[in-house]
Amino acid sequence: MRRAFVVLPLVMNLLWIGSLRAQGGYGGLLFGSEWVKVDALNAKMDAAGYQAFSDAFPAFGGWGAFIGKHVLIGGCGWGIWQTRQSPDATARLSAGLGFFDLGYVVRSGKMARLTALTGIGGGGFEMEITPAQMERDFEQILQNPRVLTRISSGQLVVKLGFQLDHTVWMEKGASQGAAVLLGIRAEYLFPLGDMEWETDGTRLYRMPELDLKGPHVKLIVGFGGGAQR
Repeated sequence: MRRAFVVLPLVMNLLWIGSLRAQGGYGGLLFGSEWVKVDALNAKMDAAGYQAFSDAFPAFGGWGAFIGKHVLIGGCGWGIWQTRQSPDATARLSAGLGFFDLGYVVRSGKMARLTALTGIGGGGFEMEITPAQMERDFEQILQNPRVLTRISSGQLVVKLGFQLDHTVWMEKGASQGAAVLLGIRAEYLFPLGDMEWETDGTRLYRMPELDLKGPHVKLIVGFGGGAQR
């Protein structure tokens, strides 16, 4: 499910933005950092001999939107990840998020455009704990299986923030046609309800506090076009 939060918005954006390219549709990549409160988790990790997770996670994903004179309609999705080790195992903590975006163009000029953004969607964490001596060959795994523990979660999320972007037209002096959009997004995530954890379809209890609440900053690169609005 965690992967679906990222994959579905990206696929829908690519299909939809392609049909809107001439009217002001853009689609592309986003990358940056997301901050997650991991203090409670790190306390448990440290007690078990693992390295601590950083609260700043690298993030990578995609986005797409129709940007009109006053509105932005689109979607985005991204993933974050970190890997830490103990003498006996490796722990990989990751998350995937996907959103439907709505925005209002607050200010637009020749050099830049400022858009207030809101979005609703969902996301979830996944933690994989792999024994250090786990077999990497399929036949050996069948003959000598070892335990790989996968813990996952899901949560509805809303976000608020802004996007500041600049359009670079492919033809010199043009104000319409093919273009590249460069920008930055700064947003804050607000989870709705409690995070529920499970492993192998069974509810997991006594999990340290960990949710998707927090800020994130991402650079965006988009390809599309239309007319200057």
